[in-house]
Amino acid sequence: MVKNKKSLGILGGMGPKATAILTDNIINCTVATCDQEHINSVTIINSNIPDRTAAIKAGTQEAYQSVLFELVKSAKQLETLGVANIVVPCNTAMFWHGDVQKATPVPVINLIEETAKSVAKDFKSSKAKNAKVVLMATDGTVGLGLYHKAFEAHGIACVSPDADLQERIMNTIYSVKQTNSGDATGFHRLLYDIRVRHFKDEAELESTRVVLGCTELSWFYNNMALPPYMVDSVDVLTRVAIEKSGYSYDKPAHPSHEEQMQAAKEHSTQDDGQNS
Repeated sequence: MVKNKKSLGILGGMGPKATAILTDNIINCTVATCDQEHINSVTIINSNIPDRTAAIKAGTQEAYQSVLFELVKSAKQLETLGVANIVVPCNTAMFWHGDVQKATPVPVINLIEETAKSVAKDFKSSKAKNAKVVLMATDGTVGLGLYHKAFEAHGIACVSPDADLQERIMNTIYSVKQTNSGDATGFHRLLYDIRVRHFKDEAELESTRVVLGCTELSWFYNNMALPPYMVDSVDVLTRVAIEKSGYSYDKPAHPSHEEQMQAAKEHSTQDDGQNS
């Protein structure tokens, strides 16, 4: 049995699929051998929270307060239920982090700061020079410079994709919201174009990370074999949520591209045998 258990609150709904990815990650990555060794958690899917990027682009106090009201309402509900920490699987929602934290004594984990801290630690251990991050996030997150400020605090340059790439990123994000899945071929093509545009040469791969700074993009991280320089904000939040709850974190091995191709080939061979 795990001692000193701390219950976890998940303030979700931004979007629901991103919340499901986080909760699934937490279950898969918590070291546990039975039901009783998993984290006690409460998840709220608040579908009344207005679109965060739309609120930021509106630029009005009314739009800001409409999002804040729903975030605080859900945070207070989680507080009432006795959670020890609150996680919010939405990067853009971190624009409201300060005001939400003021409304509750329960620590609200800052997803963006934790992601920047994790990447900085990775760069330090690898002794990378001229460290740089290319950010894939919503227009709201990019426009406010939320990640740029967080990475600059660690001495890491944060680069926003060119406007045409940013438009494709936004289309990808909202496609996941609409369908609860992603276009793997389209995403590979997008990553290729980002690499061509923002990586000078192969040597730069060692000192560059591409950060999935929108939780909808985590669908691709969980369902595809991506290059090792990719960093997923939900992956980081999963580890932080587990460890702050007093549990041990162990990430299952992610299959390589070659392993996935081999599995697909074997599956195809089995199908051909059954149909012959």
